[in-house]
Amino acid sequence: MNGIKDLVESPHSIFSNNCNYWNFLLESYEGGPDYCKGEIPGKATMMNNFRNWVLKLDGVTQRSSVNSNLFRHPKEREEDYQERLRMSYYYNFCSPIIDIYTDHLFKQPITENFGSIENDVEERSENIDNKGGSINEFRKEMADLAQVYGHIFVITDSPLFNGQINTKADIIDNNLFPYFSLHHPQNIINWALDEFGRPYWVLVRENLDGNKDPFNFDKNNLNVVQYRLWTREDWTLFNSEYQAIGTGSHKIGRVPITCVFDKQSKKVRNFLGISSIADISFIARDVYNSCSELKQILRDQTFAFLVLFGNSSEYDELSVGTSKGLLVPPDRTAPFYLSPPSSNAETYYTHIDRQVTKMFQLAKLEGGSVQAPDTVQQSGVSKAWDFNQTNSALSKKAGNLEDGETKLWDMFSRWVNGNEFDGSIDYPHEFNINSLKQDMDEAETAMRLQLGSEFNKEVKKAIIQKKFPRMNKEELDEMISGMETQEDRNGKGESGRLLDRIPSLQKSR
Repeated sequence: MNGIKDLVESPHSIFSNNCNYWNFLLESYEGGPDYCKGEIPGKATMMNNFRNWVLKLDGVTQRSSVNSNLFRHPKEREEDYQERLRMSYYYNFCSPIIDIYTDHLFKQPITENFGSIENDVEERSENIDNKGGSINEFRKEMADLAQVYGHIFVITDSPLFNGQINTKADIIDNNLFPYFSLHHPQNIINWALDEFGRPYWVLVRENLDGNKDPFNFDKNNLNVVQYRLWTREDWTLFNSEYQAIGTGSHKIGRVPITCVFDKQSKKVRNFLGISSIADISFIARDVYNSCSELKQILRDQTFAFLVLFGNSSEYDELSVGTSKGLLVPPDRTAPFYLSPPSSNAETYYTHIDRQVTKMFQLAKLEGGSVQAPDTVQQSGVSKAWDFNQTNSALSKKAGNLEDGETKLWDMFSRWVNGNEFDGSIDYPHEFNINSLKQDMDEAETAMRLQLGSEFNKEVKKAIIQKKFPRMNKEELDEMISGMETQEDRNGKGESGRLLDRIPSLQKSR
């Protein structure tokens, strides 16, 4: 089928322009030998062969890059560059930054209301990706990848089944409920959208292990690439020769793919996001190069060149060394060691420190409650401003993840019963660093003012609402009502049980 061949070999312009960049972002996040190409102990031939293979990383197919993230100096010899590359190491700042964001996003629980599909979701709650992953595990993985790339694709599908389905029991017994499948942007290679941004079709590259039978292992069949074309009514699977090898249908009336954003691009409205490490990754690469160059300076200073005067024929090279002596004729200038000036190393140290600080500033993680490099002491106002920036960034991420997940459950609902999702998914949107202890301190100060029982009730309501920000309204109202009833019953609205539990207030009466 020539049409599929053309779709594969002439991919969408967004894919063509960004595929290598997405690989770079993933390498920056994961680090390791794929980033620095550092030497790993073992047989060289084995490593060389390994690097020539097509690598498969969780469904992302990429070839080892000929070029490294380590740049060669214009005047550097090839053998010197290869030696630097062999010893290079990568300080991975990208991974901790994204992990900190994810940790904060999911510190508070997600409020779920699955509506009419609650029982169906329950059947999939511990296997939502058909790989044994729970809903919460899937959410965190989706958040990580969306932040790495700026967006991540999720396809809703259900297992293939050749038998007859008559009742819901058949669906349960055969594990036929829909599931979500994460797809890296590198594998969504072509598509077409309508004027509202909804896809007419999407072409997905899939990667499989080629040897299902270990007793018929074929070393030339390590990785199998195939292509699945999704439309609004069905899907068709093609092999690497572009021959149709399978087909199926669905009844949801749209292509079952959802693009979940970390942050949407303003240049391209759909199917392209802005990575959380879009700029940070390049600064991290500069730090990687600076560290390598700094290491070279330190080596050159430690193993300096010995400068001798005269002709080479006058010296026996075996007599020149730390364990040997060197005779210098009276009329000759004494030899000396030549090394780069130490000020160069200081310049690199300063540059690296500054770049690390800037990475955390770009991530809006300097200050607040998150870890950041040791810098100058900040004022309270400055720290509050820093965390307001962090809070705003987290809130936007949460909003995009909430929107994406809501669309996922809409796909799930349409797949199950043909109806729109009638539930809701609520992510936290306020990430306050004030602890309950601080709130209690505020309550203590307020109660010292003796402003009456109604004022004290309102203070306690505020504490309850702050302590349980994700509690639904009915339960929250019930808890507050119980507190008010107990206060009225005891007649201690002004000096009741909360006051009794605060020793400092008792002393002040």
